Amino acid sequence: MKDANGSEEVYTNPVHVVPTKTVSKIVTVKNSGNLPTYVRISLEIAIDNEDERNLPENWRDLIVFDINTDFWTFRDGYYYYILPLESGHATASLFTSVTFSPEMGNEFAKSEITLRVNAEATQVNGNGDDVFTAGGWPNSTTQND
Repeated sequence: MKDANGSEEVYTNPVHVVPTKTVSKIVTVKNSGNLPTYVRISLEIAIDNEDERNLPENWRDLIVFDINTDFWTFRDGYYYYILPLESGHATASLFTSVTFSPEMGNEFAKSEITLRVNAEATQVNGNGDDVFTAGGWPNSTTQND
């Protein structure tokens, strides 16, 4: 995330937000392996006590991400990074901020919303012509909050 001075720092603690507020949340993936990889990300959004709250059916749509469509394409529940990711490099950000809709009412008061980023990778070498034709995607995910 970006701090008040505009410097990037690792997100460690929850941030208090209210409707209409935009918060910094920068999501990238780094290839720490030895070979080029294809990368995809899925996002899971959860809210505490969802069953006990009187939330609108579309509550997840009230949380808006500024998706980087220059480098990421959404397909089949995943955001695919369109370029091979070289060893030691990081992707362009999937998004850099999250905005909470002014339509979020009192039913969201004192909520804790969790965003789980699930990143997966598969090797490039001998594995399809691009990220969309590649095989070997893992069944499990690496998870970072």
